Amino acid sequence: MATTFADIQKAAEGAVSTFIDDATPSGHFGATTKVLGNTVSYLLEGEKDDPTAVVKGHVVITHKNGKFTAIGYSKGSLVGGYYLGQVQSYAETFAKMV
Repeated sequence: MATTFADIQKAAEGAVSTFIDDATPSGHFGATTKVLGNTVSYLLEGEKDDPTAVVKGHVVITHKNGKFTAIGYSKGSLVGGYYLGQVQSYAETFAKMV
């Protein structure tokens, strides 16, 4: 079963912010929140804020030793997935998820 925006809202440890920006592919939107103690930006296919929109991938942002690191994963899940490596550009990483 596909992971949806509704699943993100249930798992969120706080507010969920949604967005569409220059890095977001057409027909998709982003959602950022905290899940399992990490800040995560999800890429979802569908209309912005639609609870049935499907997760295509996500970027986990960690803070360690005074440095932020962003790691991309594809596949529709809240955590884990196919490792895409360290994010240099959200546009390039999101493009790999579609």
